[in-house]
Amino acid sequence: MFAHVERKLNSKGIAYLIKESVELRGSANYTLGIWRQRIRVLKNGSIHMELKQNPFLKLINSLPLINLINFSPFHFCEDGKYVGSARHVMTNPQYDITRGSDVFSLRLHSGNICSLTKNGEQVALYQKEKDSWAEQNKYTIRYSGCMESSLDMLFLICMLIDVTFFKNHGQIALAKEETSVVLGDKYEEMIYWTPIINKIN
Repeated sequence: MFAHVERKLNSKGIAYLIKESVELRGSANYTLGIWRQRIRVLKNGSIHMELKQNPFLKLINSLPLINLINFSPFHFCEDGKYVGSARHVMTNPQYDITRGSDVFSLRLHSGNICSLTKNGEQVALYQKEKDSWAEQNKYTIRYSGCMESSLDMLFLICMLIDVTFFKNHGQIALAKEETSVVLGDKYEEMIYWTPIINKIN
């Protein structure tokens, strides 16, 4: 199964559109490397899911020495209630995301590819186009049948990829080529994953 996400800039920050849903929209703010990040999935115009950084930890992380690692975990809220968090794994290009009893692991690979596992089983693969024009870009998501009812979660994680692994702190370029390189990738086999279409949890 496939989903397609488009990223565009506007006066308030970054706007995201997922083509496979008419009710879901996404947004993220400009941080300029200082302010805390907010990532939101809107459902029919209302905030449905949100990842937001702790402002105190974000301030600490903006210091030059501390900023060598990501010290700013995200709080994860759904329909106004706290349900988990997203934390960077300091030694790897990886985020571990909790949502209730579920644990997702998001990993960056070479070639602008990210893999996603849920409770240890791979459920999705993201790929970002290497060329951006006026900071507009597109992502393609391949996902298994068990995530068919979780398009909102896949969308939220796509935005997390965009503002963390491919962040630009609001610097706008007319044209840009971007390709991720991960040396010594212990999980390289994940980029060859094929989704299981008929498996539904």
